Amino acid sequence: AFGLWLLLATSWLGFLFVSMLIYQLIYSQISGRRRPDYIVVLGAGLANGKVGRILAARVATAARIARHWAGKGQSPILIMSGGQGADEPRPEAAAMAEYARTELAVPNELMLRGAASTTTGENLRRTAEIVAADPRAAVASNNLAWMYASRDEQLDRALELTQAAKAALPDEA
Repeated sequence: AFGLWLLLATSWLGFLFVSMLIYQLIYSQISGRRRPDYIVVLGAGLANGKVGRILAARVATAARIARHWAGKGQSPILIMSGGQGADEPRPEAAAMAEYARTELAVPNELMLRGAASTTTGENLRRTAEIVAADPRAAVASNNLAWMYASRDEQLDRALELTQAAKAALPDEA
């Protein structure tokens, strides 16, 4: 009796494993991953007028994703989104674009700059205006938080999440 139970249990586990494997293979083929038309890189403050480590990582990640799609013949536009804080000598968007151009060899024609804002919320609102005609965009708020916005509602949700995160930060952040 125990041998039969063991055989049934291992057969069931094997069936589940094979079913999940087949599901994963099928889903990977139909997942609907689309090329983003825009990749938004949100600013993170400048260090003495230069792109700091965190911001450099954001720009590099966006450039890597853009290169991936460019290799498939579809180049998304990078939107460098960041205004000029009171303690910054120039807008973050200008510094990010310069860094992407000089350090990562991203051509100017593949970048837009959104430098008129002073807060992350304004960055996202102005970016939403830029992509209003075709709102599919990958939004990078940091290395760990990427959101693929395929509809306006998701871009709005990205704004809500960013505002909630900003509200949780200390005033000096």
